[in-house]
Amino acid sequence: MSNARLALIQSLKLLLATLGLLSILTVGDIYLYNHTFLSVALFLAFVTRPLQFRRFGMVGKIIDFLCLAVIVVEFFRVTVWFDEFQARLIIPSRTDIVFGVLMVLLVLEATRRLIGWVLPAFAVLFMLHALYGHYFPGFLNSSPSDLKTLIKYIYMDTSGIYGIPLLVMATYVIVFLLFAETLNSTGVGKYFTDSAIRLTGNMVGGPAKAAVLSSAFMGSVSGSAVANVVGTGTFTIPLMKRIGFSPLFAGSVEAVASTGGQIMPPIMGAAAFLIAQYLGVPYRDIVIAAFIPAVMYYLGVYFQIDLRARKEKLPVMGKAGTRPLLREIYLLIPLAVLVAIIFAGMSATLAAFIALLSAIVVGMFHKKGEYTSRNIVHSLVQGAGSVLAVALAGSCAGILIGSLFISGLGIKLTDILVDMAGGNLPVLLIFAAILALILGMGMTTSAVYLTLVVLVIPALIKAGVTPLAAHLFAFYFGCICAITPPVALAAYAAASISGANVSKTGWQAFRLGFAAYLIPFMFVYREGLLFRGSALDVLSDAFFCLIGIFMFSVFMEGWLFKNLSWAWRLYALGTGILLIYPSIWADLAGLLLAAFFIGLRYGFWKSKAGKAEAAG
Repeated sequence: MSNARLALIQSLKLLLATLGLLSILTVGDIYLYNHTFLSVALFLAFVTRPLQFRRFGMVGKIIDFLCLAVIVVEFFRVTVWFDEFQARLIIPSRTDIVFGVLMVLLVLEATRRLIGWVLPAFAVLFMLHALYGHYFPGFLNSSPSDLKTLIKYIYMDTSGIYGIPLLVMATYVIVFLLFAETLNSTGVGKYFTDSAIRLTGNMVGGPAKAAVLSSAFMGSVSGSAVANVVGTGTFTIPLMKRIGFSPLFAGSVEAVASTGGQIMPPIMGAAAFLIAQYLGVPYRDIVIAAFIPAVMYYLGVYFQIDLRARKEKLPVMGKAGTRPLLREIYLLIPLAVLVAIIFAGMSATLAAFIALLSAIVVGMFHKKGEYTSRNIVHSLVQGAGSVLAVALAGSCAGILIGSLFISGLGIKLTDILVDMAGGNLPVLLIFAAILALILGMGMTTSAVYLTLVVLVIPALIKAGVTPLAAHLFAFYFGCICAITPPVALAAYAAASISGANVSKTGWQAFRLGFAAYLIPFMFVYREGLLFRGSALDVLSDAFFCLIGIFMFSVFMEGWLFKNLSWAWRLYALGTGILLIYPSIWADLAGLLLAAFFIGLRYGFWKSKAGKAEAAG
């Protein structure tokens, strides 16, 4: 890459970061802000991902040049004559239609280059349905729309490519990503890893538990499973292998732990901000609701690690002590500022911006003269680069959502899904989970969530699921696609570090992350897990489900104080099912069975240990 192109890319990223930071101010017209942000993002996408296939040759360069020229011309055409442009919203001109078609094509192509063909393919399919619905068979048959109506809604209104998904990415998400990158540049990432190592140093299987803790810390900042694997796995995976964990298990631990970062407050994946926007609630409410499920996710991983480490009699690492951590505890000030401001009721973007400023101050204090303006600019550039893919995914999803609205297919699909499930909510939930996992094979979490917003979530709500639980259900399954074979990206990234077989790491991660597939079903039926209901509801739901997850862990590992026969493993499985089933009688029966099982296994182990000691 030439120096000129590199400088242009860095400048465009800095411009994108500046736009994101300015979003905390009154940005005026939403359409104009979104349009400006997307124009810069599109230009950046075509500069960073040019056509490189040999068969294109000079033609590829010409195509890229024409794409960039259209972006520039269209940007000035709208911004300079914006009042006239808005006045033509009811009756678009022929020029508006031409540029609208070109912009839709550019968004589709840029999204394809950055995140793959799946989401653009869906968008094209639903656009064709909106235009030619009378040619589609069966329930897909609908009245066709004309090109002018489609382009007017998708391009000239704030309901298509410049709609809510792009707005969330261009305001909330980018500011949080800039904060995350700034925070990492101050040394907080290393502090998280060191803290996890020292807190688990005297525990059995300490490095694996450290991976869980550090990935939870880092994931709550980065919000990206693969980035989290790369960031913490290069340190934790070798440590896990050193004390005796197999490369396969070490890689899967890191993959599952890193994936959970997207659901861990206070900073979650980009889709969490979309949930807040669609539900019309403060981001604080999403953070609160996500807390118990996120903790249970990590405890499910922790239980299996502990059981596996004890089963294989692995040594402790022996590195502990919190005194060094206390000397640098001030590194947590930016996170504390963020949480305090969010829970004080202020906007999430303003909270992230103030926390970002506090991170800069902390960085200057921590690194003394080494933390300069160059470090700050580098953090902003990196953060802006991270938002590029999700911004384009949001814009492309706007095409899909707008097309479904015009054709009316979204409402039809809701009724069809409910009818297919026969009014059976568990069946409908399984349909939704499978669809999310399939979509996640080729889309980002945000793209999966945005697709389910129009395809599945309305059906869940119609079937009686509360809106918050329905949105979080889709969000969770959009996240755990990263550890779901056959396309388990987080597991693949971890396997590249551990040296284990890629496919086997994916399946091991799937097995290790079993709790992730159960928790969404739990909080649909037990809303106490989302802090809904009385304090007794919250405590009882969390208590019984947590014991249930432990019993599932025992079943998966086949060990509790000693190896278990399949009869005892099935006993543990049945007990776990009772404990997560939403019934007070099932809870009490499960609790008694779990107490009997654990007490019996512990007593048997103590008696064997006592006899062995006496014999020795």
